[in-house]
Amino acid sequence: MTCAIVSRALLAVAALVLPVAAPAALSQSSSASSTAVAEVVRQARAAHAGGKHDDALSLSRRALTLDPADREAMSILATVLTSQGEIEPAVDAYAGWRKASKQDDRQIVSILAVGALRAAGRDANYAISVGAQERLAKLGDADARAFLAKAAKGNDAASRACLPSLARLGDEGALRALVSIASNPEGASDRGEAIRLLGELDHRPAARVIEQALTATDIRVRALAASALGQMQVTESVPSLRKALSDPVGLVRLAAAAALARLGDSGGSELLNAALSSDVEDICLSAAWALQPGSDTAWIPPVRAMLASKNGRSRLRAAELLLPVDRHASLDVVKNTLTDENPWIRAEAVRILAAQAQPDVALLWPFLKDASPWARLYAAGGLGLGAQPAATPQTRRSVKTNSR
Repeated sequence: MTCAIVSRALLAVAALVLPVAAPAALSQSSSASSTAVAEVVRQARAAHAGGKHDDALSLSRRALTLDPADREAMSILATVLTSQGEIEPAVDAYAGWRKASKQDDRQIVSILAVGALRAAGRDANYAISVGAQERLAKLGDADARAFLAKAAKGNDAASRACLPSLARLGDEGALRALVSIASNPEGASDRGEAIRLLGELDHRPAARVIEQALTATDIRVRALAASALGQMQVTESVPSLRKALSDPVGLVRLAAAAALARLGDSGGSELLNAALSSDVEDICLSAAWALQPGSDTAWIPPVRAMLASKNGRSRLRAAELLLPVDRHASLDVVKNTLTDENPWIRAEAVRILAAQAQPDVALLWPFLKDASPWARLYAAGGLGLGAQPAATPQTRRSVKTNSR
C-alpha cells in the first residue's frame, strides 16, 4: 500500500517536472547546435579568406547540412562555386537554402548573377560574351572594360560587336567610330545598326549624318534614320522627315510619320491613324510606339487588345508599350510568358522584367540556369545591378580566353 502511494507520488512529481525540464534540454541542444554551426562557418570563412577554396567548399556545405538556412554558409558556398564557374550547382544550392530559409536574399543572388556573367563572358557565342562583358563593365569591372577596348581593335564581326557596348559605356572613341560607320554609304547592314544605336544613345553630334541617311539607297537605313531622328527629338529634321512621307516604300513613310509625331508635328497623323487600325500587328505597334510619349491615347485600345495575341512577340511588345499605362496587366502578360517553350520569347520576357527599376528576384533567379543563354544573360544583368565586383584572376582568365 505504502509502495503504491509512493509510486503515485513520484509519477505526479515527474508529470510536473518533465514539461519544464524537456524545453530546457532542447534549448541546451539547440544552443550547442548553433555553436557547432557557427564554428564550422568560422572555419569556412577563414579557409575562403586564405584561398583554400576546396576547404571552404566542403566546410560551407557541412554548415548547411547542420543548418540548411544559414545565410553566411550559403554566401560562402555561392562565392566559391561561382568563382570556379560552377553556376548550376550554385543556383541549385541557393534553391535548397531558399526553401529552408523561406526567403530570397538579394545579396546572395547578386553573387550568383555576377558569377553567371563571368561564365557568359567566356561563351563561344561572341554576342553573348560581349553582352556579358558589357554588363560586368557597368558593374565596375575594369578587366571587362579592358577586354572590350582591346577586342574592338580588330576587324572581324566579334570586334565590331564591341563598339556598341563601348558606346553604351560612354566611350568617346567608340561613338566616333559609330558616327563614321553611319556616314559610310557602303555596308548597309553596319550603317543601319550604327544609326539605330546612335539614336538610342541620343548622340546629338550624329544628327546631321543621320538626317543625310534619309536619302540612302538602302530601305532599312532610311527607315532607321527616320526612327533615330524622332527618338533623338531632332526638331531641325522636320522638313526632311516631311519629304520622307513621300518615300516610295511604306516602311520608310511609316517611320517618318512616327518620327514626326514624336517631334510634335502632325504631318503624318493620317498615316499613323490608318496604321493603328491595321490588321498587321507590327504596323499597329510601330504607330503606337510613335504616339506613346504624347498626349494622344488613341493607341492604347488596339495595343491593349494585343495583350491576348497568339503571337508571343506581339504580346510582349504590347506589354512593354503599356507598362507606363497599365503596369499590373502588362507585367501579368510578361510573367505568363516566362514558361514559353520558344527560347527567344522566354528570353524577351526575362529581358523586360530584368530592365525594371527593381527586378523581381523571386521571378528571375531561376533563369540564371535557363537553357537559353540569352535568358541567362538578361537575368544575370538585371540581378547583378546591386553588386560591385572587383577584378579577379577568374575575370582576367576570361579576358585572355576571349581574346584568342
